Amino acid sequence: EVQAVKLAHGLAWDKVLEKMSKLIVHIEKAIKVQDNHRLSTLHTDFHNSYIYESGNEVLINFLENIYFRTAWHHFSFYYYDSDDFEDWLLDHKMLLTQFSKSNIRGKDLERIIQGHVNNSFDEYLRTFKDIPESR
Repeated sequence: EVQAVKLAHGLAWDKVLEKMSKLIVHIEKAIKVQDNHRLSTLHTDFHNSYIYESGNEVLINFLENIYFRTAWHHFSFYYYDSDDFEDWLLDHKMLLTQFSKSNIRGKDLERIIQGHVNNSFDEYLRTFKDIPESR
């Protein structure tokens, strides 16, 4: 995903920026009504906005395979609460802000997206660690 965002930033910056901006608006609306199913779909769309614009079919196929095999992440949205989503929204807004900088260096963009992926995985693990057995 790190490579995809770097490639997309160089190849289709304005197109991806427009998609990401629109998705953030929809994400904010879905958070307000606590539509976790919609948030899961929007989350996928947000990340796909740069993955599919990376221009690298091998990378796209690789990431599709990983996401298919890790569908559990999308189901985790049903266990998050509104505070989780507020933090999550801030993280995605930060990604959008950084991506919007036309002069951002590749290493800075790489650090930001890798941090986001790591934070998301850590949050997922914390969420499922705290789920009572009755859930």
